[in-house]
Amino acid sequence: MESSSNKPSWQDISAYSPTTKQYWALWNSLHLRNGVLYRKFESEDGKTFRWQLVLPRSRIPEVLKELHGSPTGGHFSVMKTLHRVRERFFWGKVRADVEQWCKSCDACSARKGPKIRSRGKLHRYNVGAPFERIAFDILGPLPRTASGNKYLLVVMDYFTKWPEVYPIPDQEAPTVAEAVVQHWISRYGVPLQLHSDQGRNFVSAVLKGSVNYSELTRPRPHLCTHSQMAWWRGLIVPS
Repeated sequence: MESSSNKPSWQDISAYSPTTKQYWALWNSLHLRNGVLYRKFESEDGKTFRWQLVLPRSRIPEVLKELHGSPTGGHFSVMKTLHRVRERFFWGKVRADVEQWCKSCDACSARKGPKIRSRGKLHRYNVGAPFERIAFDILGPLPRTASGNKYLLVVMDYFTKWPEVYPIPDQEAPTVAEAVVQHWISRYGVPLQLHSDQGRNFVSAVLKGSVNYSELTRPRPHLCTHSQMAWWRGLIVPS
């Protein structure tokens, strides 16, 4: 075994690369064995050790290909591949190199499948009768009126595209529920479904408030857009 006791000073290596500084910090663990550089890696209790071959960067792809992608490599995870590498080899930034290699592995990517879940297809909802399904939206805040109203509640029937607009003082769910029942349901009857882009929790709260006045059922959640509602919003409050 060959080793050198002439460790350079910090001033001598301060201008060199981070990798050189890392090897300088590990100086006492580095040894030359038959002209080949090794790192002596000791266990935490100091009772056992193993020799890790210090690998030049030009040989890293060859080793990673063998330990991860070969028939004996098994395309293991980052941690398992890293453990196999550290059993025999050492180089600067070994963990980052192993992570990048596993991330770019085509076989591993194909096995994991797509990372982004595909959404369900949009379906057309056919309304069969007037006032069967209504939608609502809220505009505001707007300048407060003499009556204390700052928002507009827009309600539209899907079948006839008939819209109505009601002023409301706030956009809380109980206020919206009271306006829907007072101005729409009391005149046109109870719709089978009520829908809004305000969010699932908000619609649930509106429905909860509405049942105090009538029997209103909530539809199963599904994706849809309100192009008609957007048109009316632009007509009432021009952008």
